Amino acid sequence: GRSGTAVAITFNGVRHELIFDPASSLLLAERDITVTSVPEASRYPVGTTIRSELYLTRVVDSITATS
Repeated sequence: GRSGTAVAITFNGVRHELIFDPASSLLLAERDITVTSVPEASRYPVGTTIRSELYLTRVVDSITATS
C-alpha cells in the first residue's frame, strides 16, 4: 500500500526494480519481472514477478532509541 519511485534496469529479459520512498529516499522494495521470453526462464510467462522483497524500516532519532 506504500507508493514510491522506481528505478529500473532490464538485463537478459528481466527488469530489476528498486522502489524508493520519494520523501525519505529509503529503499522500500525490490522486484524482478520478466519482460521478454528468454530460454533461461522459459517457465515464466512475460510479466511474471519472479522475485519480490519488501523492506520494513523505521527511522529513529538516535542510535540508542529503542522504539
